[in-house]
Formats: sequence, structure tokens, C-alpha cells
Amino acid sequence: MKEKDNLDDSMSNNLIVVSIVLLLTALSCTTLDSQSVEDASEFKMPFLVNKFDFDLTLEVKKEFGTARYVPHYFGPIKDTIDVGYILCPQQNPSRDYLENQGEDSVEDSKSAYNEADRMLKRYYKMRYGRLENIPHWDSMDIEIHVDTTQITFNMDGGEIEAHPVIIINKTEFDLLVGRGSYLHLIMEAKNRHGEWRPIERRHGYIYCSTGVPDIILPAKECVITSAKKYQGDFVTDFRLRIGNHFSETYKGTMDERQFGGIDKTLIH
Repeated sequence: MKEKDNLDDSMSNNLIVVSIVLLLTALSCTTLDSQSVEDASEFKMPFLVNKFDFDLTLEVKKEFGTARYVPHYFGPIKDTIDVGYILCPQQNPSRDYLENQGEDSVEDSKSAYNEADRMLKRYYKMRYGRLENIPHWDSMDIEIHVDTTQITFNMDGGEIEAHPVIIINKTEFDLLVGRGSYLHLIMEAKNRHGEWRPIERRHGYIYCSTGVPDIILPAKECVITSAKKYQGDFVTDFRLRIGNHFSETYKGTMDERQFGGIDKTLIH
């Protein structure tokens, strides 16, 4: 009888130990999950100084589109960033344009012009042969964030209201993130079946790309662009994508005809 009691006591003790281990494991997993969620929400978009005095409208689109994400800023992440001009590898913003953006004097305009020229020389590289030393973004650590609390502009096809977007290179390497005038981003949205589908193809220089530079994002730096806000009756979730990297999701509206035909060769 004593042996049976000892056996029962031993089994009870073992059950208590197993229960404690399982409880600690569950708490550990919960803590890790909480930390990962908190880490994902830690990023705060810099305050953007937009210099424009025109009225913005929502983009009206009724068909599958072509992505045109023009860089507004390159460099380190700062608390406040001036995105008052558009960078383009083929042409610097003119001094007249910069003066219209709110520069107070000719000297300020000249300084902004020189800064734009410096950025173009640093971040746009001509491809003489293969870029063997520039890793592909799919294998690298990058982040994409969309800020729906601030409003900026997108000049593709008009003066369009847009969300600020930031791409961060968290690696120790320079990364290729675009070509010509545009970054390699595309926008995706959820259809009525809850499936993620692209609503635009990546911009590509199909006919001739001679003399078109690559856009390089140096290690530990960021590039800021803008994502259009669309007009439509369909309310859904959106996200931005570059290769296998995605932004957080955000709500918006669109026309369901934007889910139209897909050119798969230019999506990723």
C-alpha cells in the first residue's frame, strides 16, 4: 500500500513539474510575440516639411496601372526632413522651381539646387557592365513604412494627394532599389476574396534603357517617396512591396477595375 502511495505521489509531482514547464514555455512565447509586435510598431516616420501651395486631389484610376515612385529624399533618417523638391536623374529641379517652393532668397535657392545635384551624383549610378558588387534587395534587410498620419504629394499625372513612404536600408551594403526616375515599388490591395493582388506593374524601360542610371541606396540610409491615394467605392487594405519585402497594411479606397490585367514580368 505504501508503495502505491509513493507511486501516486511521484506521478503527482511529475505532473506538477510538467505543468510548470508548459506554463513557463507559454509565457515565454507570449512575451516573445509581444516583443515582436512592439518592435514592429516602434518606427516613427520623420516629420516631413512639404513646400507646395496647390490643392491636392485623389487619383481617379479605372484600370491596372504602372508604378511611378519618384524619390523625394535620400540620406540618413532625421526627425524632420525637407521633401520640397523632386529628384530626377535626367534633370535637376530648376532654381525658378525651387524659388517657387518657398526658398527665401537666391542664395537659399542656389544652396538647395547644389544639394539636389549632390544627391543625384551620390544615389544615381550608371551601369557600366554588371553591378556585381551591389546585392539584390530580396536577400537583404530592408524596411518599408507608410505613414497615413501625414499628407504629401505625388506629381505623376497631376497634383495628387499621397501618403509618405520610406524605404530603409538596414544592412552594411549599398542596395539597388530602382532604375531611372523610379523606385522598384508596387502597390497591392486585397480583393473581395481577401487575396492580395497587385494594382500596378513595376515601371520598366522596355524599349531602350541606354543611359538610364540605377538608383542606389547606401548602407544605413533611407529614401522617401509617396504613394497615391485613390478615389473609388471599394474600401480595402493596401500595402507596398519591393521584391519579398512588404510595408504594413493600411486602409484606402479604389476602383475594382484596378485589379485588371497583370504583366508578371514587371511586378517583382
